[in-house]
Amino acid sequence: NISFVNILIVILVIAGIGIWGVLAFKMLIPSKTVSSEKPNIKIAKYFPVQEGDKWVYSVEEDNKTHKRVIKMEGTEIVGSIETIKMWDEKDSYSCVAVDADGVKEYKEFDSGQYAILNPPKVLFPNIGIGQRKTYSIASVWRGQRGREMSEEGEKGEITLKSIENVKVPAGEFKNCLKFTTVYKWENSVGEHGQNKCSIWLAPGVGEVLKKCMETNYNSDDEVDRGLSVYKLLSYNVK
Repeated sequence: NISFVNILIVILVIAGIGIWGVLAFKMLIPSKTVSSEKPNIKIAKYFPVQEGDKWVYSVEEDNKTHKRVIKMEGTEIVGSIETIKMWDEKDSYSCVAVDADGVKEYKEFDSGQYAILNPPKVLFPNIGIGQRKTYSIASVWRGQRGREMSEEGEKGEITLKSIENVKVPAGEFKNCLKFTTVYKWENSVGEHGQNKCSIWLAPGVGEVLKKCMETNYNSDDEVDRGLSVYKLLSYNVK
């Protein structure tokens, strides 16, 4: 006769075999990996780069307020890349273009001198909220005839901090990207400095608010510090 105890032992053995079989079967099936990375934001939606785009800002610096006009006008081939000129004042512009990495700056022109950035500087990268991108670039400033004026190096980082609503004279803009940037630079003539900025980009509009603190040293290590605040007054983008 089979006792109750023997029956119980048989049941437990069968159950154990079943449990281990299920576990072994699950181990053979590859598990799905859930990515913790936050999706990248397409910066092209927040920074228009089109011929004819224009922004007018109220700029507060040195306890004074004045207007500044930024406009996209003209194109230029830098290396093999077709860029658009982003003008700041009458005789200063940057050559910019957009690719899979974000908005990049390829060349700077200022008062008859120019520099090709190597590698191009990513002004606003395609990254997710809370992510950061570091960079290091070198450039040689030259006169209009190509004569070398000075060498310059820059290292920095840019972080996409948050999404916020912003109110400026041009209106109230929702779901703006807030970037923070920190970079240090130095050149071959003994000048160096640091720049820290917070920048807000509105979808389909571009920069609506910017706050920057600059600390610059000349070749004698004399310091010049300044806070500047840009507030959008009006804009015309395609």
